[in-house]
Amino acid sequence: MALPRFSRCIICNKPFRLSKGASAKQRVCSAPECRQEAHRRACARWRKKHPTYDRETRLAKRLVRKTTLADWLREPMAAIDWAQARDDVGLATAVLVEEWAKVFLVWARETVRLQIAEAKRLSHEVPFPRAREKVSAKLE
Repeated sequence: MALPRFSRCIICNKPFRLSKGASAKQRVCSAPECRQEAHRRACARWRKKHPTYDRETRLAKRLVRKTTLADWLREPMAAIDWAQARDDVGLATAVLVEEWAKVFLVWARETVRLQIAEAKRLSHEVPFPRAREKVSAKLE
């Protein structure tokens, strides 16, 4: 039978018995104060690594309007609250992004339209497969 393993709590520095499934990862004892402090420290480390995470998600939630799929497909620019964008990022930046998005949207629509037209033009130039010619010859 293996002896119970012990470690020292990094918060209160008291010895404690490791939990059965915790292995070497357990760093704090089971005292609620120590667990709460360890959680607070872990959250602080995460926020230090990701300093703008909350700001980005809150800004994204403010900027994106709730629209139906049909409305979004008809007019994708309406999915963004541009007045809120101007307030949050400044007039010059918001106008630049909005105008760039309009230009990109026109380019994308025209590109798709031209691709469809080209596909239709090419479909009339494709010769019939030989098998189809043989079948039609037998029917005549």
